Amino acid sequence: MLKRLTTWTLFLLFCFPSFLLSMEPFTARVKSNRVRLRAEPHTNSFVIREVNKGDLFVVVDENDEFLVVLPPKWMKAYVYRSFVIDDVIEGNKVNVRIAPTLEAPIIAQLNSGDKVEGTVSTQNNRWLKIKTPDSTRFYISKGLLEKIGPPEYIETLEKKQQEVDFLLLSAQKMGNEELAKSFDDIQLEETYGYLDKVIQDYLEFPNQVYQAKKLIQEYQQAYLQKKIAHLEERAKKIAETLQTTSPQINEEIRIHQQQLSDVEKSLPNEPLIAEEVPSEIEIVEEPISRGITPRMAAWYPQEEQLILQWITLKNDDSLTNEDFYQEEKQHSLTLTGVVEPYQKAVKNKPGDYILVHKSNQMPIAYLYSTRVDLHDYLGKEVSLVLSKRPNNNFAFQAFYVLDVE
Repeated sequence: MLKRLTTWTLFLLFCFPSFLLSMEPFTARVKSNRVRLRAEPHTNSFVIREVNKGDLFVVVDENDEFLVVLPPKWMKAYVYRSFVIDDVIEGNKVNVRIAPTLEAPIIAQLNSGDKVEGTVSTQNNRWLKIKTPDSTRFYISKGLLEKIGPPEYIETLEKKQQEVDFLLLSAQKMGNEELAKSFDDIQLEETYGYLDKVIQDYLEFPNQVYQAKKLIQEYQQAYLQKKIAHLEERAKKIAETLQTTSPQINEEIRIHQQQLSDVEKSLPNEPLIAEEVPSEIEIVEEPISRGITPRMAAWYPQEEQLILQWITLKNDDSLTNEDFYQEEKQHSLTLTGVVEPYQKAVKNKPGDYILVHKSNQMPIAYLYSTRVDLHDYLGKEVSLVLSKRPNNNFAFQAFYVLDVE
């Protein structure tokens, strides 16, 4: 009996190999792009469409070098309208085609009494667009699909795919809306949050993960371009402001600088201490605005340029001039000496004043300030809170006076 059963089994395997070897259905994912979904299991058959990496199918069987798959739920088919009356098929072996034309390949057949629901095709109103029949089968070459779970797993993945597609669309909409705003109003945090969620939580969908990473790069680049344009515009406005602010002040500065030049030409080449300056040519610092003298105002352009460079390096255009000087104080140093005028007629001088030792009258540093009127401290020994400035290759270091202790 056992021998007879074995012989019968071998006969079935030889004559009908799929009788005992039919595979269990499973969910599969396409492994590469432009994979051909065919109407029949051979390479000369009609190509229904090309599918891409990450697309999902339910595999129900195999046929030689092909896997047999169910059509995707979103795919539609077409039946000739004259065979459908009140949503019921009238006739046997009614052809169902992949497109609304008689030249399109047949993908299934329906019989009298079968129910269909559909809408009139917008491509050809003689045809009805319907759901693909349950008997429809397509074919994909073996090796181009990978098994990822049981057949019902596709429903879970399709739901997640809808979620990830929604996240991508929402992120793209928000990102585009934000980048259309003025630079100060742009807020991309929520957009990046959506895209990061796609990258972290939806690894099963490599195409969507790739799109999310690409969008992040695009938005970062666009934001950087807008920031550069914003900083350039701000720098332009600062320059225009410096050129046009108070013509009276600019004129006072010009007159004051001319006075200084005339005085410096009449003096010896060596620096003079305060008591050696002839009283008849003493420069009286008339204030040009509250607390600001022409000598102080003359250094505004240099300070504004330093502040603008600092803001650019900090990458934060909400910072102010006061923020700049507060940080300067954190890295300042304190020197003690006597403040004397620097009267030598030279170009690019690094300061209007010199700090000298009280005991030996040796120079320590060049000084200037737009915050402290150093004229009030001439001849006095003081401790100055200083921040280093370029000395333009002069003999001593140059400093900006932040405060007097």
